[in-house]
Amino acid sequence: MRSSLERLSQRISLAILEASLLLSATVMATLAQQPLLRNVSEGLFVGATLFGLWLIVSLLRSSRR
Repeated sequence: MRSSLERLSQRISLAILEASLLLSATVMATLAQQPLLRNVSEGLFVGATLFGLWLIVSLLRSSRR
């Protein structure tokens, strides 16, 4: 029971982190007037996308067990 609660809390914290990365990248892309900030926001989008895909795959693989 305790291990399932720990896994659940880890997944929730990862999902919150993922959402914050996407939100910050969106705000930066919207407000960016300099090319450097636009590049950083694009990098955040790519990183958040890869992180999100990893999280989904991880959740799917662990649910099969």
